[in-house]
Amino acid sequence: MLNYLLTGLSTDWISCNEGEDTLNTFDVVGHLIEGEKNIPRIEIIMTKGETKAIPPFNRIDQMQQNAGKPIEQLLSEFVELRRQNLKNLRHVIDKETDFEQAEEHPEFCYPKLERSN
Repeated sequence: MLNYLLTGLSTDWISCNEGEDTLNTFDVVGHLIEGEKNIPRIEIIMTKGETKAIPPFNRIDQMQQNAGKPIEQLLSEFVELRRQNLKNLRHVIDKETDFEQAEEHPEFCYPKLERSN
């Protein structure tokens, strides 16, 4: 869906700055990629629960790492990471027993691994 919505849009539109402390479309896609790279956190949630804090999620580094890349490259990277992660998670998570587990996060207290419908 993201490919359909974003491919072919102008760089001006994709990188439009809405003000201080905001993310533009390009940054959001980069943030989604970073989220996919951090899927191993789920293993910490499942194996350690609230007894082990997960490492901080750097929400800013991706902006420097992705500078100069075309949006199509980011979209392609996101699609591939997401596809692989979903495949892996199907083998790791037991839908009947693994949801509702929490873990300690240094900024957000105790996020939970929850089922979405």
